[in-house]
Amino acid sequence: MAKPPSWNAERIALARGLKAQGLTAKQAAHVLNSSFVEMPTLTRNAVIAKWDRLGLGKPHIISAKQIEAKVAAARAKARSAKPPKPAPKPIAPRLRADPVRIKGAQVSLRNVRFNARRADECAMFLPNEEGAHGLVCGLPATHGAWCDDCFRLVYPPVAKARAA
Repeated sequence: MAKPPSWNAERIALARGLKAQGLTAKQAAHVLNSSFVEMPTLTRNAVIAKWDRLGLGKPHIISAKQIEAKVAAARAKARSAKPPKPAPKPIAPRLRADPVRIKGAQVSLRNVRFNARRADECAMFLPNEEGAHGLVCGLPATHGAWCDDCFRLVYPPVAKARAA
């Protein structure tokens, strides 16, 4: 079993000085071990324990005046901060009343915004529309997310092969 570390007055004085300089316990243990080669080796935990017993490892106690000063500084900083940006203006709907030609087919549309459509309405985007605010067909969906007209545009009927 390892021999417990011994602390003499010189080693304690050096440990106090290292703590005052702001060294970590690991760094202080290294310095103490290199300074006192003939004595048993100190670990980081041994240095921490000694600092605690000497009253050096306790957290720094802040006075009420220091707390009030920090709170006042934080409030002053909050007052001088920039105000938040205003919310963006909502996009006005652009609706078409006339039927639209998509790939040569004429489709009658209800014209709703993609983010305003219900789950049972067609989600086919109109030409040159995209994103959450883009206009979509909006007719009742019968094929998943598409209405009959939009489904036929994407999946045109296949002509049956003639029997030979």
